[in-house]
Amino acid sequence: MFKPKMLLILLQFLPLLVIAGDDEWFVMGRHGGCFPIELLAERQPILENVRQPVELVENLRKDGGNPTIDNVNNLNIVITVKDEEKNINLAFVKRHVCREFPNEARKKAKEDRKKAEEERKPKILSIDDTFVFSKKGNPIGLQIKMEIQIPKSSYRQEVSVPNMMKHNPPAGYVFTSGLVPMYRLSFQFPKDIVEFEHQYETQNFSDYKIISFKEMYLPNYIIQEKEILCYKEDLSFYGFEHGPSTVLLNDPKHPEKNFQVTFGFSIVGNEIKTKNLYDLRDFYQGYLKEGVKECHPVN
Repeated sequence: MFKPKMLLILLQFLPLLVIAGDDEWFVMGRHGGCFPIELLAERQPILENVRQPVELVENLRKDGGNPTIDNVNNLNIVITVKDEEKNINLAFVKRHVCREFPNEARKKAKEDRKKAEEERKPKILSIDDTFVFSKKGNPIGLQIKMEIQIPKSSYRQEVSVPNMMKHNPPAGYVFTSGLVPMYRLSFQFPKDIVEFEHQYETQNFSDYKIISFKEMYLPNYIIQEKEILCYKEDLSFYGFEHGPSTVLLNDPKHPEKNFQVTFGFSIVGNEIKTKNLYDLRDFYQGYLKEGVKECHPVN
């Protein structure tokens, strides 16, 4: 048998318990908008894990409060929970009472802003990377071809081709050398080895423009002295682990060394990696086969 006091409490909460399984409850704001209870719980911990009015009343009573309940018009669709001591005065309503959901409107506005920001960003339309082979068929560099679409709203954003690419050892590979980045070709390459010209083109349309380019990159140890190609042997600045020399790239005593890499660079806010895998030894051996010698030591 229920005790009189317990029976009185059950009767008091009966209207709330009857509708507990109905539609989701929301909290009505001052201007009529409806907010999810869990959203307000971020600012009012007393609402944590509350999904219906009766649970808030229970939380307030456990916290020593003295809540009152107003079942507006006795229709079980609008219920007000008040507790002056806890500074609580919340109107709970069913979904069909709500005229608008400000939180959803803010969420949509945020998504719209994010979409607009994405539309203003430059887009990589296409990218291709491959070896540059000499006239004798030796790999001597890397070629990057790319097309970028620039929206009209981003015309002021500077777009320049990358001047350096760093190596990225692929997952599962052991790379035992230091840094051997590739640098954009910045001098007249000997035409007896290969003829290559940088290309840069801009096509203008009503709402955007497309920039396309084709560039050649060389290993950083390849330079030109008196219009003659040569390689710098001392690479200690780049932190080789087993000796400061390009000879590491052609070391017959250690065939197990793995120099396979992808190359990475950044352009218009995009981090790009080459699609293909390259072996740094191929470039070095390619230049040796072309007869390229070591640069003269700097006195």
